[in-house]
Formats: sequence, structure tokens, C-alpha cells
Amino acid sequence: MTIDFTTREGRRAQGRLIQQAAEEAGLSLEALAREIECSRALIYQYVSGATLAQPDRIQLIAQRTGKPLLYFYGGDATPDNLLERVQGLLTLLTAQLAPPDPAGALSTAEQLIALARQAGDVRAEAGARLRLIAVLLGRGDAARALTLIEGSAPFLRQHALAAHLAALEQNRGHALLALGRIEEAEASFAVTAGSPEWTARWQGTVSLAAVAEHRGQYRRALELLDDTLGLERAAPDPRAAQTLRLYVAGNLANIHLACGDLADAVRAAEEARDLAEALANRDQYTESLLTLGACHRLRGALPLSRELLESAERWARLTDDRGREAMALAELAQTLVEAGRLEDARARGKDALQRGIASGTRRAELAAQLALAAAYLRGGQPQEARYHAGQAWEISAHLTQPYAQAVALVALGEAHAARGETEEARRAFQPAADLAESIGARVPAVYAALGLVSLGDPLPPTLVARAQELASPLLAWRVAQAEGNTAEGPTAEAAYRAALDTLTALRRDLAEEPTGDTYLEDRAAWEPYLRLARLLRAAGRTAEADDVLADAEWPPLTTAEGVAS
Repeated sequence: MTIDFTTREGRRAQGRLIQQAAEEAGLSLEALAREIECSRALIYQYVSGATLAQPDRIQLIAQRTGKPLLYFYGGDATPDNLLERVQGLLTLLTAQLAPPDPAGALSTAEQLIALARQAGDVRAEAGARLRLIAVLLGRGDAARALTLIEGSAPFLRQHALAAHLAALEQNRGHALLALGRIEEAEASFAVTAGSPEWTARWQGTVSLAAVAEHRGQYRRALELLDDTLGLERAAPDPRAAQTLRLYVAGNLANIHLACGDLADAVRAAEEARDLAEALANRDQYTESLLTLGACHRLRGALPLSRELLESAERWARLTDDRGREAMALAELAQTLVEAGRLEDARARGKDALQRGIASGTRRAELAAQLALAAAYLRGGQPQEARYHAGQAWEISAHLTQPYAQAVALVALGEAHAARGETEEARRAFQPAADLAESIGARVPAVYAALGLVSLGDPLPPTLVARAQELASPLLAWRVAQAEGNTAEGPTAEAAYRAALDTLTALRRDLAEEPTGDTYLEDRAAWEPYLRLARLLRAAGRTAEADDVLADAEWPPLTTAEGVAS
């Protein structure tokens, strides 16, 4: 009998087998629960099919009721063809992982673990455990993966499976990292990096680089990536060497993005994308699309950013990668904010937040909170923006992620400033600026400086040059406007016109979108038009002022001109 454990009926079928085994052993369900040291509620969930019994729990039930493990998976109680069935399930599991069928792979791996144990095939059971852990991590179920990891470690140590233990430790690090337990994750990756196994060694080293990047230690991260590349010459074959370069490129892209080196970030992310495609590595292909989407957003290519992030969301959904699906939705929400599609951004941000929480993906939860803060702020709802910015700050502080902390503080400062809470805004902007400068994160450093300028601080003499170095139109027009606000006469006019030139280019790209040019849905982008028009009128150049507003092709600007401050 074949049981599909991905369905409620399949789980009920196993539940009936558990109940039947208990009855034949002369046990009530309550007594069985006591025997295997679980709650009555949990045994009831097994029997009703609400929850699938895990292999370790099934083993305890089998030992107490005298049934073979295979019995609880719908198999014949006789072990005559166990090895043949183990091989059959291994073949099926391999097929379910490429292309991925996570739900089916979960069910198959569960059955394979029990069947391999019944057959005494230690390596098959170890491999099935690792594959099950990988599927759970891919689905964003880090908590369940960590439970299985802890349960598998004694088994692998008992049978001295060194390579499997190294892979298990690497997976432990990934699960801990996903759960925000950074120091524990780093310790696991350090163990893996010290392994004599070549694959484990480079994977552990590149993961240590990711932890250093997470902490804002970009120089240390680059050193670790250099160490990883140094291991390439010992690769057992060309494909293994390509895989190493793929992960190095992906991590390099993240570091360059964090530092504001956008052109280098794009090059590294494109290399990662191409390698992932050649290697059919779906996880890293999706990850590269996420990075490219964020890079092109900052570079002002908003339609391209949207396309890349929508593609990332589709890939993640197709592969049942719930964590990356939530992350793609959060990044897409941020791009829609920048494009002025605020209602769509809020919808995507809320969806991302729900999925991030459900999958336990803290980075997606953080990105969603930041996107919602921006969407509400630009939509004229600073109270809601302050709430989401505060949530983002708490998550980033819990994760000890300084880059995200700086971004969250900027968002919090902007929300306070919009509410007229000047001192509270300053108490957010100043530490954001200090933190961003301390780790070399130039983009949030510029945003924090702009926040302080908006509160009346003088324009830093290097701010314009820094914005030009970053080559981000999203920053360029804001810095040019700030320069105009703090200058007079021809200097102010030149700065405002520079801001409008940048805005015109951004809007030209958006005009080709199905929704049209929505950039001026963000009222903050009205300011350069309004201030330049007011400046021209004050100089008696009324016709030129009228042209500035008419050329914007945004009728609300005409009625708003009188309220520019």
C-alpha cells in the first residue's frame, strides 16, 4: 500500500495504523503517549491526521507496539524486499528534487528514513535525513529542520559518517542563521570550515564570509572569500569548482551592494546568475535575481528591477522556496514604493510580511517591515510608517545586523520628521549616520545625512560628491534638492534643475510601464518642481515657472505651488 503523506487522508491512514498497532499491543492511546513520552494531544493529532508523525517518534511507537517500521508507512510487515524498496525510494526522491517537488520529496524522505532503518542501510538513512533537512530549509522551515538536525547528529556520530556529519553541521549553521541565532551559526560554520572534506571546508568558509557581511564586517568578509577562492585549485572536478565560484560571486554581490558599489554588485550578481543557470542551481539562481533586483532599483532602473523581482518570486513559488518567495515580495514592494505605486506596494508588503512570519524567515520579515514603512510614509500616513519602522528596528537589532539597523533608523527618523517630531527624528538620524559610516555602508549614510539636513543641519560638503560616486538616481535628485534648499540664486536654480533632469529620466522609464508614470504619486518628488517654480517667480520669470510646472505633466502641482515651503 502506498501512502501519500502530503495529504490529510494519507496522514489519517498512518494515524489508523498507529491506533491499530496500539490496540493490538493492548495499549490505549493515552498509555502509548506515556510510553513514548509525548503528550496526549500530540498522539491524538497523529491519529486524526492533523500532524504527520516524525520518523524518530514512529521508531518509538514501533518499538513499543512490536511492529516493524515499514508497517507504519503502508508496507508489508515482511522484510524480504526492503533493500529493493530502499533503492526505489532513493530513485524517486532524486527525481522529486530535480525539478523540485518539495511536498512529494518530504513524504518520500520520511518513508525512506524508516524503510532504510528497517533494512539496516545506514548510508541510505543518513542520506535521506540530509535530503529531508535540505528540503525543509528550502521551504523556509528552519525550526523543523533544526529539530531533525539535532535528532540526526547522534545517529551519524554512532556510525562515524564524517562527510555526513560535516554536511549536517553546515545545515545546522544555515538553520540557525535563518532563525537569527548568529553566534551559534558562526560556530557551526567554523566547525565545517575546519573539516578535512573539501566541499565542507569551502562551504563553511564562504558561510563565515556571509556571517561577516551580515555583521557589517565587509573587509573580513572579503578576506574569507579570498580564502575560499584559494581552495578552488583543490576542486575534484570542474563542476565542483564552478559551484564554489557561484557562491563566492553571490556573496561578493551582497558585499558590494551593502557598500554601495552598485556596478561591481551587478557584475558579481550577473556572474552568479549565469553560473547558477549553467549548474541548474535553482536556489542561487533565485538569490541572484533578488540581488540584481535590489541593485537595479538603486540604479534607478525601476521597470527592470520589477521584472527581476517578479521573476524571482515566480521561481521561488515554483520551487516551494517559501523564504525566498517572501523575500522577493518584500523587495518587489520596495521597488513599487520607489515607482510611486503605493497601493500595490502596501499589498505586496503585507503579503511578504505574512509569508515571512509563517516561514520564519527573519530577513524577509525585516525587508517587509521596511517596505511597509516606506509605503505608508510616502502615502502620507506617518503614524503607520513609524510603527513599521519601529518593528524593523527591533528585528534588525535582534539579528545584530548593522546595515539593516541603519536603514531602519533612517525610516524611523523620516516617520518622526513627517509627524513634526524633530528631536525624535534627530535621535534616529544621527545614530543611523554614525552606524552607516562606521561600517562603510554609503547608501544609508547618504539617506541619514539627508535626514539631518532636512532638520536644519548644514549640507555636508562631501554629500554631493558622494551621491555622484554612488550613481544612484534615487539619491541624486534628493541630494540635488537638498543642495538647492541650502543655496540661493543661480546655485539653487542649478541644483533644482539637476534634480528635475534626474526625475525626468526616472519618469521616462516608468512611462513605458503598463501602469504608466506613477513616480509623482510620491509627494516628496514634487518639491524640486515647486521650489524651482517659486524661485523663478520671485525673480520675475513667471513664464519659465509656468513651463516648469507644465512640463511636469502632473496637474496637482499647479494647485500645490502655493504651499511649497
